[in-house]
Amino acid sequence: DMPYGNREFTIQDNNGYVITIAETTDMVTQFDIHFPHNLSLETDRVQLRILKRDDLTQLLPLTASDTTWKYFTKDLTGEVTLKAWVEEARNDYGNQRRVPFVIIDKQQNKIAGSTSFGNISFLDKRIEIGWSWLGDAFKGGGVNTHAKFLLMQYAFEKGFPSYITDELE
Repeated sequence: DMPYGNREFTIQDNNGYVITIAETTDMVTQFDIHFPHNLSLETDRVQLRILKRDDLTQLLPLTASDTTWKYFTKDLTGEVTLKAWVEEARNDYGNQRRVPFVIIDKQQNKIAGSTSFGNISFLDKRIEIGWSWLGDAFKGGGVNTHAKFLLMQYAFEKGFPSYITDELE
């Protein structure tokens, strides 16, 4: 995990060796304020929390699906592709471009998949939601609806209220 105030950078060479470097920053950005490493969003049905490297083992069984990756940007079937995706998502978080979450189904107390805030621009007053996927066992039961509700609620009511107010005045 990246403790508050740290940025993390990962480099991979042609042989597949990975080096991760953490750098302490004194500057607090809008991203740091709105998306701290301990951000957690909850309804009675789901919890969204920032994706951790340790989540890989719980996410891996969810990737074995014939239909999940049909409309997703990548096929995450298998440990190698999933691990690369987790590292990319964590790097995007460290570089303040994306906030990747795991979706936890509170009824089953299991990770159900992932969703994200992305293409975040405080200058342009823009944030996107998406990059979502669920394991087959969690589809069609309301998990994704609750996850999207939390993202929309945070973006419009809690995360960026001053931007919304500015636009309405």
